[in-house]
Amino acid sequence: GEPGRAEAVLTASEMEAGVWEISAFTRPAFRRQGRFRALFARLREETEFADAAPAPKFTDAAPVFQFYCDGHSADADGFAAHMGCELLDSEHILSLSLPAAGLPRDVHMTVRETPEYKELARIHALVFGWPIPLSRTYVRESLADPSCLGYQLFYLGKRVGCFLLTLSETTACLSGFGLYQRYRGIGLTRPALAAVCACLHPELRRLDVQVSESNEAAFHLYRSSGFADHARLDQYRI
Repeated sequence: GEPGRAEAVLTASEMEAGVWEISAFTRPAFRRQGRFRALFARLREETEFADAAPAPKFTDAAPVFQFYCDGHSADADGFAAHMGCELLDSEHILSLSLPAAGLPRDVHMTVRETPEYKELARIHALVFGWPIPLSRTYVRESLADPSCLGYQLFYLGKRVGCFLLTLSETTACLSGFGLYQRYRGIGLTRPALAAVCACLHPELRRLDVQVSESNEAAFHLYRSSGFADHARLDQYRI
């Protein structure tokens, strides 16, 4: 390749003890030439426990590797099959064209921006059943992005849920959207989505959300609310 320019790159992050999420990129001119396999083999050598090694570099347990790839890529499918990877889940990027049509509006459903991350994290923890420290980390890291804003949802003046929006010039990305358990299943979720859309700047043209295929309730909600498939990420384990 060109001097000083990498042909392929692989990184690994330990998500939990012994579980590594890997990310890789190979320049187009060097694809299908075994670059990724060579890097992955090297990673396996460095992470597997060897009895003869007095100090394993990473962990003393057999590591598990996970990665995401384009669900519409024939190359990715072929690689996963060749490596004997196990499909764990599929994450869909769903998109709603703006202005939204068909979502039921309710004037009693309102939103309020909440810049204080601890307050928003407390609501998030109650909505999703997460430990508060985990919600605090999630919300704090999300709001560290200056393009991300946090909101509370209110119905008839009572707090019912929360959400986050990450904004670009023409697109908003919705995350952390949910209602308290007692407000679910009573017809408020779609009005809440309509309230989210109503708070967006009129110049925005698309609202995106990433949802797991295994989260059947959320997946059905977004698809039945007018969101269409924009992309798919398949999660594999090696």
